[in-house]
Parts: sequence; structure tokens; C-alpha cells
Amino acid sequence: MRGEKLDEAKRLAAALAYVALVGTERVSVTPFAARALPPLSPLRGRRQVGTLLRYLESLEGPSGSAGATDLGRSVEGFLARRPRPGLVAVIGDFLDPGGFEGPLDRLAAAGHEPVLFHVLGAEELAPEQALAGGEGEPDFALVDAEGGRRVEVTLDAAVLRAYRQRLAAFLAAIDGYAKRRGFIAVRFGGARRFEDALLEYLRGAP
Repeated sequence: MRGEKLDEAKRLAAALAYVALVGTERVSVTPFAARALPPLSPLRGRRQVGTLLRYLESLEGPSGSAGATDLGRSVEGFLARRPRPGLVAVIGDFLDPGGFEGPLDRLAAAGHEPVLFHVLGAEELAPEQALAGGEGEPDFALVDAEGGRRVEVTLDAAVLRAYRQRLAAFLAAIDGYAKRRGFIAVRFGGARRFEDALLEYLRGAP
């Protein structure tokens, strides 16, 4: 993730971690990107909030194929440190080339409780707001923020319709997976306020 989504993910991580630290729970952070900072060692207590916030602020989004998101690698690295089984907040857009189901299954198999925090950008939910350009000519050059691949597209009605269908299927796949596995899944982004989505989780959290 980069830009708006990364900022939202950091904000969410900070809020969740603050609640845990104030409650004397142990908190650690493992970034997804291959070139990200080393994981943050477990912290405990409200006095560690500053350390946590500085770490989150220093995180940058992946750039280029060498820094692409790899949830599977991050999960394996996390499990290799043999953490005690507990709640694992997985914050991301879940657009991982390797898929999200396998890594989350691995967490659960190791005794952890994954909670899915799905972060979406406004342009992902409403791409028609960026519609512009002439008929028959590429309206936009889209560049994959992680892999660097460039694609020119015309956002006509047919493309937007196909995109919405793919997006709906993707969201349904995440929701369906979470329901089958008994995982909590909370979506952030779009018209829904950040505070409302966060409170939905906190009020229902065990």
C-alpha cells in the first residue's frame, strides 16, 4: 500500500496498538513489504506508545518489484520468531499476488486469531469520479505502485461496469472467507468514517 491507504493503515495500527498497550497487552508490528524495516520487537505498557508511533511513522510503501507486498513471507517470518498464540491484526488491501487465504490459514493453524482489517482507497471504491478524457483515447496511464507495471485504460461505461463486478467479487471473496473461517473482518475506506469502522470492531472485540 502507498499514499492514502498507507496513511489509513498506519492510523489504524496506531489506534489498535494504543488500546492494547494501555491495556498492558504485548504489541509487535511486522510490515508486509520485502524492503520494509525489520519487525518491531514486542512492546508492553503505555510508556511504549511513543516508540510505536515513531516506528509506524517511519514505514514507507513498497516501490518496484523488489519491494512488493508479500503476505506469505511476512507471516512465515512472524511465525519463525515463535510468538505466543494471540490476536493478530492483519491490516492491508489484501491485493497480494500470492493470495491472502494461505497466509491467514497458516496463522490460524499456529494457534493465532487473525482479524482482517481491509483498507480501501476512495478511487478504488468510486473510480468513476476520476473519469475524464476523449472517447477512444487512453484516459489514464495506471502504474502498479508495487510492481511498476504500466497500463493505459479508457474508463468508459463497459470498463467501469466490469471493474465494479470484479470489485464486488473480490469483496465478497474476503467476506465469505472470513465467515467460513470464523474470522472477524472490518472494512475501512469510502464514505464510511474511520471512527465508525474502528468502533464497530472495538465494541465487538472479545
